[in-house]
Amino acid sequence: MPMTTHLGHAIGILLDDEPRHGTASVRMETAGRAPVDWAVEFAKPGTWSADNGTERWVRDRETLFVTSRDGIREERPIRHGWVHKALHPFFAAAAPIWGRRGDDWRLLEGPRLEEGMLIVGVESLKPPGHSGKLVIHPEEGFIAAMLLPGHEVTVTEFDSRPPDPAGSRR
Repeated sequence: MPMTTHLGHAIGILLDDEPRHGTASVRMETAGRAPVDWAVEFAKPGTWSADNGTERWVRDRETLFVTSRDGIREERPIRHGWVHKALHPFFAAAAPIWGRRGDDWRLLEGPRLEEGMLIVGVESLKPPGHSGKLVIHPEEGFIAAMLLPGHEVTVTEFDSRPPDPAGSRR
C-alpha cells in the first residue's frame, strides 16, 4: 500500500542540491518524435555536459559550448541557473515545475511513496487542465522521471561518482 508524505518533504529532497556530481543516461521522449538518449555528466554548481551523439552541450562555469556532429563549435552566453533539459532531473530548480512565471507546471499536494520512490503530481499552467507526475529518487535526491503529457524525461542509469576529469566514462 502506498504511503503518503507531505509536499515540503518532496521539495526538500529536490532543492537540497544532492547529488553533487554524477554521470547518467537520460531518455527524452516527445510525442511524434523518436526518443533521444543523452549521456550527461555534472559537478555542481556550474559544470555539466549533455551529449546525444549528434550534439554536445558543455557548461564550464560561465561559458556554454555547443558542438554539432560535423564539428562546428559555438560559444553561447548562459543565463544564471540555466541547464540543458536532459539535466533537469539533477538540477531540479531549473525544471519548469515550480509554478513560477515562465514555468509550465506546478507541484500538487499529496505526494506518496510507491516502491521506494516518491510520486508527486503536477498540473499544467499553460494550457491549464493537464496533469502528470514526477518520480523522485528519495535516497539519491533526483527526479528519476518526469512523466508529462506528450513529453517524458527518464533517468535510465545513474552513477553518483564524480565525472572522470580525463574524459567521460562512457
